[in-house]
Amino acid sequence: MKELKRIDWSIVQKIITFLYYNEKVTKSSIALNCKMNYNRCSCYLDWMNKMELVRQEDDDSRLIRLTDRGTKICE
Repeated sequence: MKELKRIDWSIVQKIITFLYYNEKVTKSSIALNCKMNYNRCSCYLDWMNKMELVRQEDDDSRLIRLTDRGTKICE
């Protein structure tokens, strides 16, 4: 999978805002509702996971949610 070369903060903001109002969603749902290509969305979510803004649910599902840090940024 490709890595991001440059971070577009408007995309990060769009993803964080969507996750703030929709608690647990899949990558596909995020990509669709944020009007992004799935692969690009996955790259952003991987980066956001490394920055501890989002996390995958513990029960080995594919659901994504904001961390406390991500929630504070949105507020």
